[in-house]
Amino acid sequence: MFENSPFDMLDKAFKALYPGKRYKAYFDLDMKDEQGESVYGFTQFPDDGDPIIAVSAELSIKYAVEIFAHELAHVAAGEHEGHGETWERCFDDIFNEYNRIGEELCRTAK
Repeated sequence: MFENSPFDMLDKAFKALYPGKRYKAYFDLDMKDEQGESVYGFTQFPDDGDPIIAVSAELSIKYAVEIFAHELAHVAAGEHEGHGETWERCFDDIFNEYNRIGEELCRTAK
């Protein structure tokens, strides 16, 4: 197991900031939107369960981490927020906490 998995670090950041919110996340191949266009990630908000995040399994880790953070911000902001100020604040907060966790891991690994 990787001590510094960026996906685990994002999950930890999200849970620290939004302890009451839950989600399920998956990697998926050949993701398409309703128009058949390729997408890198999406979040669904089912009526009867936790939000579902899908991230393209075809992305490099670098880009998959950013897409995962993007989708986590949708979960944090709520289903109807889109990409407005609330979503932006959530995205920034998640990434700042993610970076703080990464810096802490670097300090303790030395």
